[in-house]
This record gives sequence, C-alpha cells and structure tokens, in this order.
Amino acid sequence: MSDLERRHALGRTVGAVYARAMGTEAVMIGGSVSRGYADRWSDVEIVVFWNELPSEPVRAAIAANATLRNWRAFEGTTSVGGIEESADREGIRTDLIHMETRSVERLVHDVVDRADAALDKQAVVATIRDGVAVHGEPQVETWRDTTDPYPQALRLAMVKDHLVFGPHAWLVMLAERRDLLPLHVLLCRIETAILGILLGVNGMYAPSVTPKWTRHLIDRLALAPHDFASRFDRILTGEAEAAVQDAGRLIDETLTLVEHHVPELDTMRVRSRIAESPRTSHEGS
Repeated sequence: MSDLERRHALGRTVGAVYARAMGTEAVMIGGSVSRGYADRWSDVEIVVFWNELPSEPVRAAIAANATLRNWRAFEGTTSVGGIEESADREGIRTDLIHMETRSVERLVHDVVDRADAALDKQAVVATIRDGVAVHGEPQVETWRDTTDPYPQALRLAMVKDHLVFGPHAWLVMLAERRDLLPLHVLLCRIETAILGILLGVNGMYAPSVTPKWTRHLIDRLALAPHDFASRFDRILTGEAEAAVQDAGRLIDETLTLVEHHVPELDTMRVRSRIAESPRTSHEGS
C-alpha cells in the first residue's frame, strides 16, 4: 500500500467514527490526501462539520473511540472559527478541524458573494471543493454548487491584493551587493505574489494560507507564463543576478496575463512602480 493509499484508508476509517457521532452533518478528508499527492511526510487532515460544536470532553471521547493516540486540543479557535486538534494513529499524524455548518455557510457567503479574498477563508472553500466526503455528501455538494463558478469580483480582488511589486532596482542592488538574505526575502514575496495573481487569473480558490505543494499547484494552472514551474524554481536556486532577471521577466509576463484576462484592472501604476529608477549616489547607500 502506498503512502497515499494508507493515509486515505486511515482518513476514511477515522472519519467514519466521527460520522456516527450525534450532531455531525458532514465529514471530509482534506489536504494533500484528498488532492492525491500525499507522501510519507503527510498528515491526514479530517474536517468535521457540526450543527453545534461539541464540548472538549465529548470530542476527546470520540477521538478515543477512533483509536487516536496522543490526542490534544489547541486552545481557542482559528481565524475562521474552527477548533483544531492533533493526534496520531498507526504512526501517522492526524489533524482534526471542527467547524459549525452555519459558520461555514457564512464563510462561503463572504468569499463568493462579498468577494472576500482572505486566504484563510478561501482555504476552507478549497477544502470543500477538493476534499473527499466521508459523510454528508448532499451537504458538501450544496456548498460546492454555491462556489461554482468562481466569482468575477473575487478574481478582481485576488489579483488586486497581490499586485504588490516594488522597484526592480532594489533587487538589482541587493544582487550586486551580494546581500543574499534580504534578496531572497524579496524573491519569496515576489513568488508568493505571482502565485496569488495567477490563482485569481485562473479562477482557483487558494488552497492554503501560506504557499505549500507549489509544484502541484502550478501544475493546475491553465494560464501561466511559459515553462513556469522550472523558472519559478530557478528564482530560488539560481545565482543572484540570474534570479533577479528571471523574477523581472516572470513579473512582466504575469502582468501581461492580467492585462489580457482581467482587463478591468489597470496595471500601469504597478508597472511604473517596478520601473522606478534607483537612487543616485548622492542620496546615500
């Protein structure tokens, strides 16, 4: 049995226990397991949707029934109103997320109807769309129908939120100085911004708050610069000067995609910002 198959089977087994609990409306396997690329490092993410969140003792009892070991609940709630727990079974970490269905429905409304581009909210929507339903398929399908098609207003918001590029001259300066730490901080920000823009251009809900599994994410992008995956990698693995050149080209091509596919947004201001001249010598170093 492969790493993916083992985790998928574990998710279904554990999920079935939660599906039998009173008040459960839907149970899903999420994360890399549901998207089909989990490896030996991957945990199993299980999302449980309740009509009302159960108390911690009740959740602990359900975890025990599911033969989960080293169970612990994190204090407080997440930014989207969920409760997180961690445990393990068969040597595999299992992360549990509990949410009330009414909270999920408000969240979906925020993203779809109000064009709220917050990444934490989009990640929940992406889980609903990509996850494997263990229980409550009709409820999950209703949510999925609500999120399709990808809203044009969200496309605009997502692209606009990530048009954050600064002067290219900053990168050139840092590369010439061999000041590699701040250079790579900026390059990481640039790559994150490019991914955010391309998610909007492609009409894809962001699958996580911070970038992860980027090669798999890139493979799903129908609209992207030519040879994007290889060039994306080279920015962080190549020599400083070459990385700066590659970043500049990818930014330019990404903006061109925006101009073609999201013409409602004016990119002239950000292009002007990118082209700003470096400071002259008398302005200091």
